[in-house]
Amino acid sequence: MPGVRIQGLSKRYGDVAAVEGLDLRVEPGELVALLGPSGCGKTTTLRLVAGFLKPETGEIWVGERCLSSPASVVPPERRRMAMIFQSYALWPHMTVNQNVAYGLRFTGTPKADRDRRVNDILKAVQLEGYGARYPGELSGGQQQRVAVARALVVEPEILLLDEPLSNLDANLREEMRFEIRRLHEQFAITTLYVTHDQAEAMVISDRVAVLQEGRVAQIGTAEELFQRPRTRFVAEFIGRTNLIDGVAEGTGVVARGRLRLRVAAVDLMPGAPVAVSIRPHQIELASRSATEWTTKCRSTTATSSCAWRARRRRACGSARRSARPSRPARAFPCRQAAASPASHRRARHPRGAPAAAVALAPAGPPAARTARTRRGGQGGSAPWTRSGRR
Repeated sequence: MPGVRIQGLSKRYGDVAAVEGLDLRVEPGELVALLGPSGCGKTTTLRLVAGFLKPETGEIWVGERCLSSPASVVPPERRRMAMIFQSYALWPHMTVNQNVAYGLRFTGTPKADRDRRVNDILKAVQLEGYGARYPGELSGGQQQRVAVARALVVEPEILLLDEPLSNLDANLREEMRFEIRRLHEQFAITTLYVTHDQAEAMVISDRVAVLQEGRVAQIGTAEELFQRPRTRFVAEFIGRTNLIDGVAEGTGVVARGRLRLRVAAVDLMPGAPVAVSIRPHQIELASRSATEWTTKCRSTTATSSCAWRARRRRACGSARRSARPSRPARAFPCRQAAASPASHRRARHPRGAPAAAVALAPAGPPAARTARTRRGGQGGSAPWTRSGRR
């Protein structure tokens, strides 16, 4: 299978540049997803590759053949490509067999060979026995499989898919992702896949090309785009992240105020403004006590477990203290009211009252102390109060 090479491709609609200086290379047998927000030029690029549009600048090569340039454009029917549209584009008045065999009618394939290839491809997409049905009698996922079978049966060199799963519900969409990947591994056709769904692009493709304003911002595997984004746009578009603006201080060091961050990039120019991307799952929160416990751990990977144990011990200690029975307050009887010290004294709580109700009774001046009466009239062992009432 040949590869695809796009060089300096541009397409404008009036004053709006849908594609501007796009460069892309797809290796033979590779599946590359064109990923980006609406209006970034994904579908326009796919239509330029298919031959539906004429570029203003740039060239499109498939193998050793130049298919598109400002001077000439090879018609779509002579490009040996197949395209799967977002709306499936099935003939409603034809059966499944007739829809799948439609492209073979223009290649001069004998009827016996045509029927054999249709049956084989329907078996490959798990639609064996559905050949006599019409598209209106099929589910959305089955119609999508018919569109895939029609594209594969002609054995194209290049397969183009324009958001083929956007009309399916969530369950069917997830099922068809793996189905398309399985068919790609079986037939090994060079494929361009347009989508705006990040999960879909990462599951299906070998590499992902992120488009921004008609250009390729970055191309690489899903892991490369997530772990090592080259631009702020790619970092924000792929997954979720926190961006911290700073200034490069040297190899692998970025400064923001008094904060110094060690980063993976080693080709930083000192003094250049940079943005540091920190994914949420890479952030760990630790308290001061957790840090103290960490210093007692032998392994730095045990930070979170040590912090958890420290919090657990504090919580258990508080629970044990709260569950401990309260001790009764000690009573300090005074033998003689006149001989009571001038310091604060503790009065005995009434019989049966909770210990928490006992409070300190401040001692008054000597004149007030002589006016205090004893409770119960039981000699010098009875406690005294300010008012003499119980």
